[in-house]
Amino acid sequence: MAEKRDVESIINELVRRSHGNTRRLRSIEERNKIIETRITSLQESSLKKEENSKKKEEKINQKLLELEAKTIELNNLLNKFERSINRAARKTEIKELESRLELYSPLTSSFITKKEVIELLEKRLK
Repeated sequence: MAEKRDVESIINELVRRSHGNTRRLRSIEERNKIIETRITSLQESSLKKEENSKKKEEKINQKLLELEAKTIELNNLLNKFERSINRAARKTEIKELESRLELYSPLTSSFITKKEVIELLEKRLK
């Protein structure tokens, strides 16, 4: 009988240890599931952030291309203005034209006729 009790106590001890190990395994499995869930969540979050970053980068690149095109357009306009300004008359040139026009203007200038010139020459020669 003592042997039967010893065998029973050994079996009970083995069953108790087995249940303890099973509980520990379940606890470890639960922790493992939680960790896997967190890792999956972090991966999804990371992928979303990476996707958003790529979209923002594409938008920035598009804006840079637009700015480059506008800069080129502005440079072309500035070059046109510069050529236009270089072709325009200067203030001194305009003043010179005004003085020439005044010189040749029949309203402000008094011209002498051929007959009057001949008469003046004859008077001086006499």
